[in-house]
Amino acid sequence: MSIATYLTALDRDRDALAANLVAKGVQATSSETFTSLVPKVLNIPAGGAGEVEWNTTTVNITAPQTTTNANLTNIGFGIKKLTIEDLTLKSNSEANGIKALLGFPNIEELTFKNCKFGANDLNYGPVISNSSNDCALLNKITLKDCIIGLGASQSYLPLKFEIIGIDTDIIVDGLIIETGRTMIDSLFKSCNKIKTISFNNITLNNCTVFTSMFNACSSLTSIDLSSFVVNPTRVYRMFYGCTSLTTIDISGFDCTGITSSTNYSDMFYNVPTNCTIYVKDAANQAWFSSKFSSWTFTIKP
Repeated sequence: MSIATYLTALDRDRDALAANLVAKGVQATSSETFTSLVPKVLNIPAGGAGEVEWNTTTVNITAPQTTTNANLTNIGFGIKKLTIEDLTLKSNSEANGIKALLGFPNIEELTFKNCKFGANDLNYGPVISNSSNDCALLNKITLKDCIIGLGASQSYLPLKFEIIGIDTDIIVDGLIIETGRTMIDSLFKSCNKIKTISFNNITLNNCTVFTSMFNACSSLTSIDLSSFVVNPTRVYRMFYGCTSLTTIDISGFDCTGITSSTNYSDMFYNVPTNCTIYVKDAANQAWFSSKFSSWTFTIKP
């Protein structure tokens, strides 16, 4: 990121901070400096427990020190609910994935609204991590009317939630996989404390690869993918290591066209054998039973 671009981003952030302070009843103007504005966060009534909307355009992430325009230490110290709206979130590597919550140590609910994860020049989107105890209180993440972009290469995932050690529910309500994006590999891989993930209004277009989508989600108790109406080509390790699952609904999947074992092996590795697994029809029941004899597959009523 050039110095000019970075300065422009800082100006935008200052304006957004001033606007949010005013919205919370604190006197502030965009002509003030961060040195003046940041301490005013402490003046937000009730410790800033209200909801904040952060509206801007695009965040390009190229290095940790210029990660994101939210990474300004403690500007959101008292914020418990945060809505990030109309953003394109992308980076050139998973290691540099967005770390927007470093300044929000008390955040409890996070909503991405009308956001796009990944774009045609960069592969990765947000990485939400508790590695520095920044998100210890986060208990709900919502994706509302969002898009997963193409990314620079179909080999990589433009959206990966790295949510490790956080007991969080995830709600996906309105998600479009951009035309041309064929895979969402490792979407929630290693989110080991998440117990529920719900999906509504999913548009897959020509996405057919779901490898390791929930790999190592060891606290996940149930998953309903009935809204995923698709003929997948790869489901390798899709539920690998999901040791707490009691119910899986993949009744929208037609897997009968998958012939190579490398494309479906270890799909249910370490999933309890008494887990109830709903499938589409008799043909899929026969297909799954022939590949995974340790589990019982039930046709969705």
